Amino acid sequence: MRYQICRVPVDDISDVEILNLLKYWLSHVEQKFVTTPNPEMILLVQNNEVFQAVLNKSDLSLPDGVGLQFAALALNGSPIHHRRTGVDFVEQVCSLAEQANKRVLFFGGDPHSAEKAANKMKTKFSNLHIEAFDPGIIPILENKIDIQPSVINEINKRNPDVLFVGLSQIKQELFIDQIRSFVPSVKIAAGIGGAFEMIAGIKPRAPKWMQEMGVEWIWRLLIEPKRFARIFHAVFLFPAMIISCTLKQHRFWQATWLVLKELLKKRK
Repeated sequence: MRYQICRVPVDDISDVEILNLLKYWLSHVEQKFVTTPNPEMILLVQNNEVFQAVLNKSDLSLPDGVGLQFAALALNGSPIHHRRTGVDFVEQVCSLAEQANKRVLFFGGDPHSAEKAANKMKTKFSNLHIEAFDPGIIPILENKIDIQPSVINEINKRNPDVLFVGLSQIKQELFIDQIRSFVPSVKIAAGIGGAFEMIAGIKPRAPKWMQEMGVEWIWRLLIEPKRFARIFHAVFLFPAMIISCTLKQHRFWQATWLVLKELLKKRK
């Protein structure tokens, strides 16, 4: 099921559904674009029509953040049941790519992170065809990425079926949108943020119990205090925006009751 959360599409897709969908995509020629929206990205969209338009082009929009689950419940009366992190999505696609004998390219990320993450995936999936490419700094100016022809040539040289792009928010989605027609081998292109650093072990993932409770933001704040502003936006400004939306829709009390019921259910 596809929801609209403040002008951004978000898909609630089961494990079986996404497995079958990805298998089908890997076996066909048509190119697909995957996004992983989180609360901060939805905030950014509110003042960026270009970014909004790109996110709305996605063929699959996977919710990354427990805040989106409650936002869907508050705005639509039904929660998002299936939340997926970028790390989990990358591992799932790499597993399927190994089985289907498809090629994967990790692009971008912090220096050496894509290469280290690719090595980790190669260790986990020994028959996986995977490479990494660090393009260096890719400039962005007024919602347009400055992409050198040499960068596209390097991607095409590797002939990937799957392209994971680990740039900053907005930049990675705009980058994929701009190059899609120039990389014909790519069947699945996805922006996955800082997933390379997590996969490589450069930045440790939150303990499993924190992931299950949806409080990874506390962990990220502990290991990266410089992210305070971003975490503040996701944890405080995003809920404030959702509350404002429920007030405009005249469903504030209904939304509050639904969210409280869901929180109590999770505690049991």
